[in-house]
Amino acid sequence: MKSTRKLASILLAVMVASGVFTGCGNSQSDSAPDESSSPAASEEASGDQAADPNLNLEGFPIVKEPITLKLMGVKQAIQGPWEDLYFFQKMEEMTNIHFEFDTPSADVYTEKKNIAFASGDYPDLFFGGSLSDTDEVTYGENQKVLIPLSDLIETYAPNFTAYMEENPDVRSAITHPDGEIYALPHVVQIMHCLTPVNWFNSEWCERLGLSVPTTTDELYTVLKAFKDEDANGNGDPNDEIPLSGTGALRSGVLGAFGLVGNGVEVVDGVVRYNPITENYKAYLEFANKLYAEGLLDNETFTQTEQQLKAKGVEMRLGMFQHAAPWLVCPPERDDDYSALLPLTSPVNDTQVCQLYNTVGRGTFAITSTNEHPEATMRWVDYLWTEEGNDLVRFGEENVHWKWTDETKTAYVKIVPDGMNAEEFRGGQITPDCGTPLPVEENARLWALEYNDKPPYTWKLNERAETLRPFAKTPFPQVYFNQEQSERLAILNTDIQSYVEQMEARFITGEEPLSNWDTYVETLKQLNVDELIQLHQDVYDDLSK
Repeated sequence: MKSTRKLASILLAVMVASGVFTGCGNSQSDSAPDESSSPAASEEASGDQAADPNLNLEGFPIVKEPITLKLMGVKQAIQGPWEDLYFFQKMEEMTNIHFEFDTPSADVYTEKKNIAFASGDYPDLFFGGSLSDTDEVTYGENQKVLIPLSDLIETYAPNFTAYMEENPDVRSAITHPDGEIYALPHVVQIMHCLTPVNWFNSEWCERLGLSVPTTTDELYTVLKAFKDEDANGNGDPNDEIPLSGTGALRSGVLGAFGLVGNGVEVVDGVVRYNPITENYKAYLEFANKLYAEGLLDNETFTQTEQQLKAKGVEMRLGMFQHAAPWLVCPPERDDDYSALLPLTSPVNDTQVCQLYNTVGRGTFAITSTNEHPEATMRWVDYLWTEEGNDLVRFGEENVHWKWTDETKTAYVKIVPDGMNAEEFRGGQITPDCGTPLPVEENARLWALEYNDKPPYTWKLNERAETLRPFAKTPFPQVYFNQEQSERLAILNTDIQSYVEQMEARFITGEEPLSNWDTYVETLKQLNVDELIQLHQDVYDDLSK
C-alpha cells in the first residue's frame, strides 16, 4: 500500500469533468460499500478492538459509549449555529459521537485557525476546516500536528477507499510527496462548478436576425447590435446592457485569446505567466474597446451581485457570466439564454476554456490531540456513501425532502411556509450550505436537487455537454514544500493584487495600454520570474 501511495504522489492531478450545473456523469457513491460492511475493518478486528474496546468496527453506533470531540470549521452567515443543525444531531443519534463546536465566521476564521495552530490548542478534528496547502505541509507533513490518514483510511474508511480506487486522480491530488494523506477533500464532479460560462441572450439574436458569435469580431458586432437596435423590443433603444458582470471579466473571455486562466499555465512543458503575454495584451485591447463604446457595463468592476441581478430581472442583459441564467434573470426567461461556446480571436484559432480544480483540499483532518482517530475516520467515511451524502447535502428523506413518485427521478423540498429553501437548508439542516465539506458533489445530486425544475435541468445538461470538450486545466494540482509555499504566498499577494488592479485600469482606460511595457517591468520587479521558476521546478519534478 505504501508503494502505491508513493507512486500516486508523483502523478499529475488530472481533472475530471463529468458534471453539471447540469446533470452529467456517474455517481461515484453509488458503488461505494455500505457502511454495514467493512472488509478491511473485519480483517483488523482483533487488534483494533484491543486498542479501542469502545469502537464498533462496523454498523451503528460507531462507539458503544458516547464520546465528545472538539470540532473546528468555517461558519458562513447563512448557517445557523452548528450545534443546532439537524445533520449533526442526526449523526450523533446514529454514531454516539458528540461534538463541541468552534466555528468562527468566515471573515475571521483564518486568523482563529492560525492562532489555534500557534498556541497548540488544537481541535480534535477540522471539518469544513478550510486548511490551506501550506497548513497541510507545515502542520501535517512536517510537524504531524495533522496526523497521517493513509492507514486510517485503508482500515476504517472502506467507502472513501473505494472512491479513491475508482478516482485515482483524487488520490494523487491529496497525496503528499512523502506518500501520506493529511486531509480529505471536497470533490466536484459537476461541470457548472468547474469552468466559467458566458450566458448569451439567444432570444435577442433571433429578434435581430443575428447568428450566435463564434469569434471576438463577431461578438463585437452582436454586442453593438444589442446596444443600438432595441434588442429587447420594448421601444427603448437605450436600456439594453450588452455585456455585464461582477468584478473580473477575464475568466469567460480569456480563452478566446488562447489563455487558460489568469495566472500560471503550462504550454508544451514550459510554464508561463499569462498576464505578461502578448495574448493577454490583446485581451485588454479588446475589452477596452468594448468599454469605450459602451458595450461593456461601466459598473462591471464595481457592482454587487444584487445589482447585477436587478438588471437581469429587468431583462436588460445581453451576456453575463454566472453559474446559471435563472440565478440572474427571471426563472421563466431562463430559456432565452444559451451557453456561449468558447470563442476564437485574431491571435488564437483554438477553442478553449479553463477547467478549475476538481479536488478542493483541506476540508477534513484529524489532529494529534484526538484520542479517537479510528472512530472519527469511521464517522466521516459515512459521508462517502450515497445515504450519508444525501443527509449532509439535503437532510433526511421524508423530513426535509421526498420523492415525487415511485420512479425516484424527481423530488420536492419540504420547506416551512414563508422560508427560502437555501436559508432553511443552511439555517436548520447542514453547513454544506456555503462551507465545503468532505463529500463529493456529483451529477446525481445536482440532478436530484433541480429535477423538479425541468427547464433548469435541461439548461444545466446542455451547458455541460457543450463546454466539456474545450475545458483545460492550466497547471496540475500539486503540493509545494513549506519553503516554496511560503514564498509563493508572498509573491502571489503582491503580483495578483497588481494584475487585478491594472486589468481594471487598462480596460476602463484609466491606464493607457501604451504603458504596457511599464506594467510588465513592474511585474518583473515584483519577482514574477521567480513565481514562474518555482512552478517550473515543481512541474519538472512531476514529469521525471
